[in-house]
Amino acid sequence: MVVAEFCSLYSSRCHLVAQEVKSMATSEFPDVKFLYINIDKKNENLGLEHEVEHFPTFILFKNGRRVQTVVGAKVLEVKRAIRELM
Repeated sequence: MVVAEFCSLYSSRCHLVAQEVKSMATSEFPDVKFLYINIDKKNENLGLEHEVEHFPTFILFKNGRRVQTVVGAKVLEVKRAIRELM
């Protein structure tokens, strides 16, 4: 499973959840690959491709397919989605 976090360096909400996301990646879900995608720079088209309009946006992929999207700083919802999909 892959969790892609689409963020902007200028988003205070992204900064707000950064430590919690790091904890999820290292402690709670070590078998899940977490990607941080800063769409301010070279990845703007990737954000458009995945219809990212708000930050942060978490997109969960399983077996290469997009299976769930969580919009906003909703870390508990992301955790619940990961558990359900594992």
